[in-house]
Amino acid sequence: MTAVKPTLIIATEDSTYDTTPWIDEGYRVHYIPSVHNRSLIEDVVDDLETSDKYAIIAFGSAALAALTFAITPSRNLVALAAYHPPSLPAGAQFHPSVRVLLHLSESTPFSPATSPTLAVRTYPDGDPHNLAFPRTLALLRSTIGPASPPDLESLADAQLAKHPLLSTPGVRMEIVAQTVGVDRVVVEARVRFTHDREIPLLLEGVGLTNREVQVDVVVITTVRAGEVVGERWVWDQAAVIGAVGLLEDF
Repeated sequence: MTAVKPTLIIATEDSTYDTTPWIDEGYRVHYIPSVHNRSLIEDVVDDLETSDKYAIIAFGSAALAALTFAITPSRNLVALAAYHPPSLPAGAQFHPSVRVLLHLSESTPFSPATSPTLAVRTYPDGDPHNLAFPRTLALLRSTIGPASPPDLESLADAQLAKHPLLSTPGVRMEIVAQTVGVDRVVVEARVRFTHDREIPLLLEGVGLTNREVQVDVVVITTVRAGEVVGERWVWDQAAVIGAVGLLEDF
């Protein structure tokens, strides 16, 4: 039996929007372009099954329309992620069954009133690090699903095992801590080896010293739509160079 995909409405003030990332994450997307009031959202909601839980993502003036809708929503709205609305509905008290996530720029000239179901996140203009996407994804997964999101830990472990450093004979990695987020896994680890052979990543092209090396590393694996899309290693290269005696006064 095929699982029913969670229902997600995406509303924008513009006439186009790439819904692919959300479809790939397992959502049944209803896209509404050029939204400037709540009536267009209501029309789409009226066509949903009465029992369907659903969420809304909205941008700009469409976000203001969605926030107005979230005060007295119809059907079974459970979550709303509103990106950069130009203002907030006057005296807004959102329905208690709706979790609202506001994405605002640091220069936003208004501040929303506090509420148990309202979360506010602020960003430098443009959200250069794309922090809003995983935060919205976390909201959706905790409210509408899908019930079986990707197994990020297994995907990250498999990706890590393929790294050339860890397939080098004599290199040992001890995982100290692992943190699993909504779209990435962060591993803190300790790498040990004897520098008696070429060591990928850490000491490529460095003459063999036969010294023992120990270095702490952090590995960040990013997953989108059940696929690994990035792996980043962070370490103190000065510590590595110092361990093999090539850094004076280390």
